[in-house]
Amino acid sequence: MIDGIILKMINEYEKLTLDKILSFCSSWLFSADNIIYFEETSSTNDIAKKIAGEGAPEGTIVVAESQTLGRGRGGKQWESPKYLGIYFSFILRPKIDKALIPYISMMASIAAAEAIKEETVLDTKIKWPNDLLINGKKVCGMLVEGSTVKDKLEFLVVGIGINVNNEFFPGSYLYPPTSLKIEKGIPLSRKKILKRLLEKTEQWYSVLVWQKESHLILKRCKELSHTIGKIISVRTGNEIFKGYALDIDKTGYLILEKENGEIKKIPSGEIII
Repeated sequence: MIDGIILKMINEYEKLTLDKILSFCSSWLFSADNIIYFEETSSTNDIAKKIAGEGAPEGTIVVAESQTLGRGRGGKQWESPKYLGIYFSFILRPKIDKALIPYISMMASIAAAEAIKEETVLDTKIKWPNDLLINGKKVCGMLVEGSTVKDKLEFLVVGIGINVNNEFFPGSYLYPPTSLKIEKGIPLSRKKILKRLLEKTEQWYSVLVWQKESHLILKRCKELSHTIGKIISVRTGNEIFKGYALDIDKTGYLILEKENGEIKKIPSGEIII
């Protein structure tokens, strides 16, 4: 009986095989024909950008069990131990106005937060611009990269890393890292979380590109915000601004009321407190 339980744990939690992924990719955006799987690779974002530049279709997914050069925003390393987390990137070719490009990051953050909440019942919040926190600790990071040709958007690559069954986090971090297993107290199925995340991504991507209701994405992003209403410090470039996070505007900028009362619009940055 014990051996059977161990075998089930290995099957459900330790391996995210190509067959498992193919079993739930049969939709209008994510097709089983466009899944690229690695036991180990350098970076799923780098692979996705390369094949996107070669013409890979929208909805192509690059999944890895481990990354040797996984990274987040600002070039920060993303630890990607084998069989413990979810590490993948997908290609989008949205026909949207350039002003709406920040909504891709918002959309992906919402999809991941809702997927985690629905699969684990853990309250998951978005730290602007796109980190996910549970109990104030970082559980998920994202990196959105793209290419333009003659000022026209060619493609975007959305990379997502989720700490699922991790227990140890070497190194130092601005925000303490955590995993779904640590917060929930039990190991969780990466297959179920990835499946739910892809479903949620399709849902919110449709809201943006087909329903043309970007205001719903902004509204939901604010509802899930861990940042709005807090005193924070934000590093942007070589500057650090401290103040009260008032809002996120329709361009995706963080609206900060500085200590001297000045209102500052911040297009991108890293919250350090």
